[in-house]
Amino acid sequence: MSSFSVEKIGLQNSQQFSKLFIDYLAQQEQVQSLYAFYPDMEGLEAAVEKRSAHPINRKVLVERLHAQYMDLPLSEKVQKNIDLLANDNAFTITTGHQLCLGTGPLYLILKTLSCVKLCEALKAKHADKEFVPVFWMASEDHDAEEINHFYVFGKKYTWETTQTGAVGRFTTSGIVEVLDTIKDIPDWLKEAYQSSSTLAEATRKIMHHLFADYGVVVIDGDDGDLKKEFSGIIEKELFGQSAVGVMNQTNTFIEGKGYSIQVNPRDINLFYVKDSIRERIEKQGERFVVLHTAFSFSSEEIKKELAEHPDRFSPNVVLRPVYESTILPDIAYVGGPGEIAYWLQLKEVFNVYNTFLPVIFPRMFSGIVTKQQYSKLEKGNVKLAELFLGEFDLKQVIVSRSTQKEISIETQANEIEKSFDAIAFIATAVDGSLQTWAQAEKAKALKQIEDIEKKLRKAEERKHEDAIKSVLGIRDKILPNGKLQERQESVFTFLVNDEHLIQKLYHSLDPCTFHIQMCCYE
Repeated sequence: MSSFSVEKIGLQNSQQFSKLFIDYLAQQEQVQSLYAFYPDMEGLEAAVEKRSAHPINRKVLVERLHAQYMDLPLSEKVQKNIDLLANDNAFTITTGHQLCLGTGPLYLILKTLSCVKLCEALKAKHADKEFVPVFWMASEDHDAEEINHFYVFGKKYTWETTQTGAVGRFTTSGIVEVLDTIKDIPDWLKEAYQSSSTLAEATRKIMHHLFADYGVVVIDGDDGDLKKEFSGIIEKELFGQSAVGVMNQTNTFIEGKGYSIQVNPRDINLFYVKDSIRERIEKQGERFVVLHTAFSFSSEEIKKELAEHPDRFSPNVVLRPVYESTILPDIAYVGGPGEIAYWLQLKEVFNVYNTFLPVIFPRMFSGIVTKQQYSKLEKGNVKLAELFLGEFDLKQVIVSRSTQKEISIETQANEIEKSFDAIAFIATAVDGSLQTWAQAEKAKALKQIEDIEKKLRKAEERKHEDAIKSVLGIRDKILPNGKLQERQESVFTFLVNDEHLIQKLYHSLDPCTFHIQMCCYE
């Protein structure tokens, strides 16, 4: 099995990423106060050294992981990694994602492989320590519209459901019927949904099928025993509301540096989860009210509820990273640009709750280029990086390389401009008031020259319509709707034709290079 040929494209050159994300990777001084460790091997090693000062309850973690995997035959590597987490010399590198239908966009695969490869790189340097890749299921999210669809070969397939509440608790009814409409979708994917009573159970089976050989441990945070470990912070958030103040200060700082804010905190950054509801908790007078429900608690009642039912309290996007770091021995969280943007808002939230802030590590970025697509680009003398140009500029590249002589009347325009300057000089000598008139006439003439050049280019474009159409067609596959392919297409778009795709990505990609790594079939 061969690996891909990889072409690297600079993140900044792609025009796909925010200024905050680019400045973070460039270690710009104005963002350095927002993180504890820079995302490189040196930063990871520093995190390993400091993580021990923030111990977790490893016994509960291992017990709950075994319980969550109880109905799933474990691979040898996953079994070993779960057991390793009982030891103080074992650390985790974690990524997470929503429970999207069919795993959602391809970047979920890239995030997970990033964790795997970073763990392996650290293990190669530190034989006395263990590093375990973890996938965190965002099973408590409640926005069904964000997880009920995926794209295969550019077509959107949607699972319609009226279920509400935490999506991990949804039944899988109706999903197989959607998958049956997709040609060549693998039977094992259908079986994962068909044999599962909940979406969380199905997602664990799917991730296990895809990544068991890499030792990836899948964890579900919607777990009462794990939340019991987090209950101290939940109580502090309910009664102290400490996160909102420090995060608002950070947000003010970030906006003052000219960046956009990804997330705004609530006074209480917790939801109440029960049956088919997941609604925000809000303090109204002396009572804690669950919005849009009849649930309401006094101070003593909510303390009792937390003690007896910690599973009913769910962190929002502000506190979920703190929850992760409370129950996992994380040294790094691997995320995309949006995730990293809001993690950079959270340093003081971690500090106020005395929780370890791990390395905030960018995931790998990639796209898949078929042999036929690459051949057509070569034929048109178009580089992969040039597909990231705007459409007008890309067309100009195609036309300029498809014609023997570049279309430019710049020389003629310069001569005309010189002539008008000479006329203006003569006119001014005759009557100084004519200078303005002469300059206006020059501007008109140069505008006419510009229009003539545009018409010439349009005529040349028409001569090369086939070449333009071919390249733009490839661009639409690699950058659908102007976004990276990895942000739309599911992994099943590619697995249908190449069952070894994930192995090839694993062997081809580097988690420590901050580029888009375009993977080309040879």
